[in-house]
Amino acid sequence: MQYKLEVEQYIRQIEDEEKSEVKAKKPIHSKRIKNWQSVLIQIEDKIATKDYHEYFMIYNDSDYNSQYFEGYLTLVNKFRNLINNEDNGPLCEFLSKTIKKSQTELEKDLGI
Repeated sequence: MQYKLEVEQYIRQIEDEEKSEVKAKKPIHSKRIKNWQSVLIQIEDKIATKDYHEYFMIYNDSDYNSQYFEGYLTLVNKFRNLINNEDNGPLCEFLSKTIKKSQTELEKDLGI
């Protein structure tokens, strides 16, 4: 998460530089922004993958204590409550929004 915040800050800094400098430098700034946005996408995908892995571990072992989600107990408790729910629709919806996977993929991975 720290790296994501840092990259977002870099992008904002470049955008601020772009606003304050002459238009001739706009292509240079645009290229820099594009490069940092590519890095940001990779970081977000890595976070989503790690989130999914940890949720999957919790799903398969109710006693699993995730150090990765330390400090996010509300989110973990919400997920555990959804696991215990008879209807798997809200569980798949929660995961789909959180990790950006389709509900079909989630149902397949979770065996539901």
